[in-house]
Amino acid sequence: MKHRRHIGNDIISADQVVGRTLIAQTAVPLKRYAQSTAPVVYTVARGGTVGVVYSWVKTDGVLYWQFYDANGSPYYAEHRPGRFSLDALQQQGAQTLEDIKEAQEKADNPISYAVTKLLRPVAFAAAAFFIIKAFQK
Repeated sequence: MKHRRHIGNDIISADQVVGRTLIAQTAVPLKRYAQSTAPVVYTVARGGTVGVVYSWVKTDGVLYWQFYDANGSPYYAEHRPGRFSLDALQQQGAQTLEDIKEAQEKADNPISYAVTKLLRPVAFAAAAFFIIKAFQK
């Protein structure tokens, strides 16, 4: 099952995050256990590297990203919208669900995609141009 979470203002599948490095958009508290009651062992400052996501865990309805430190011990960061940099993820190849949907539409029917995404705006612009010209006379 794919989990969808807001990262920034976009929705991205958790599967797109696994294997990529999360960069803190805000201060990110890290815990040794994926529990709200677990103590914070370290806080990554804004702009800092949180780590490479190994997996994700959902506990009590809360999604936590799982990482491993240099000693092979797991640590976790609770997911919250806006906490991690979407730009950094996209630079690593992650795609938002909107990007994936658009790529699928383009692959499924390239002619329809070209008409709806490219020709329609040009047609509207041309129509607007001629309407404006008609009213200027």
